Amino acid sequence: MAPSHPTHIVPADAAAIALRPVAAGDLALLRGWINDPRIAVPFLFPGPVDAAAHQAWFERQQSDPATETLLAEAGGTPVGVVTLKGIDRAQRRAEIAIFIRPDRQGEGLGRRALDAALRVAFQSFRLRKLHLHVRADNGAARALYQGAAFAEEGRFAGDWIHGGVAHDILRLALHDDAWRQRCCRGRRVAMMQPGFLPWLGFFELAASVDRMVLLDDFQVARHSHAHRNRLFLSPGRPGFVSIPIAHPGTLTADFRAIAVAPPARWWRKLEAGLTQTYGRAPFFAEAMAVIQPILADARGSLGAVNIALIRAIAARLGLTTEFVASSETPTDGLRRSARVLRLLELHDAGLYLSARGSFAYMREDGLFPNVPVDVRFQDFVPHPYPQPGGGEFTPRLSALDALFMLSPDQCRSVLFGTRRWQGWAEMADAADPAAQPDDEPSDD
Repeated sequence: MAPSHPTHIVPADAAAIALRPVAAGDLALLRGWINDPRIAVPFLFPGPVDAAAHQAWFERQQSDPATETLLAEAGGTPVGVVTLKGIDRAQRRAEIAIFIRPDRQGEGLGRRALDAALRVAFQSFRLRKLHLHVRADNGAARALYQGAAFAEEGRFAGDWIHGGVAHDILRLALHDDAWRQRCCRGRRVAMMQPGFLPWLGFFELAASVDRMVLLDDFQVARHSHAHRNRLFLSPGRPGFVSIPIAHPGTLTADFRAIAVAPPARWWRKLEAGLTQTYGRAPFFAEAMAVIQPILADARGSLGAVNIALIRAIAARLGLTTEFVASSETPTDGLRRSARVLRLLELHDAGLYLSARGSFAYMREDGLFPNVPVDVRFQDFVPHPYPQPGGGEFTPRLSALDALFMLSPDQCRSVLFGTRRWQGWAEMADAADPAAQPDDEPSDD
């Protein structure tokens, strides 16, 4: 669903243009704009829109998960509309449209609204590509978009008839890499502890960044997913699958200090259990081939084994993310937020995508958000998919559950469960930040 609250979703540095979801109270104003010839003609609107039709449009877009309609405000005054439609979560692409209210055109608001819209599309919604359609003879619109690095992808000759005249339509497109080269600095970075066979939310985080820092020199939290995760032990019965470890007994032990210590028959027993539950799954053999070389002869540190599994699963999912261990750039002597901030500096981060559960300690420590790195928080909502036994969907299992049941393309269709990555102000305004302690980095 579209956001239900009028939160502004552009950071304060977005040139004084803020965007918020269109609300019912905005409809009369918007209808006046779209019925004005200065908007209707260049956008090829078919004719005057009455109140009933406009209300029906609003209700449709409110319930459409593939559409976001946002009101642009300058200094608190509504000045235009930004629409993202046809949002494809799996492919991370959408069509964008922008118009500025008739009586405020010619003031440079179009460029500022477009800059704000691109930040929302590429940072808050984590889209990979935007496209739009514009009349070939609309020189002002073409200059606006091409000035923002949109490139022409094709011309549709005589594609739209308006006022008895056939108009050529151009398709323009912009990739997030081109946008970042034009306006942004630094990498998109995420950080997580290298848990055992992580869930899909972990891999959504990884898929959304250039580099993921795996916190192998951070303390292993007790009762976490460091050496265990949930899978079906029999159809309809989820439970924990664990890799045996030899813990040194110190409270500050990190992933490098904990050894993997499976008995000789451990893998054969696990393999037999997985075969019994998932053996008839469509992609069982392919998924087993991902983990078998690592777990059949598991040895070394818990961090090394878990990181090997994470990289293997990411490769199966087709992710191109670079995974690095935090121990490669030591940050000894720093705690929590200070340590995270130092890692962001060392990895040249311009955007930090964080698990939602980290917000609580980041706010408590007081270093964020007044740092030179923009922060967005994940809000992963699992998408149901078939599971063993065919019963009610069980969320938050290891990603291995999905890999057994789905092809890589199908996995990517359920991988992106965060509709919109939330900014610091939104998280701070929320009554309940819904912290998830298992997702937090810890070094206490």
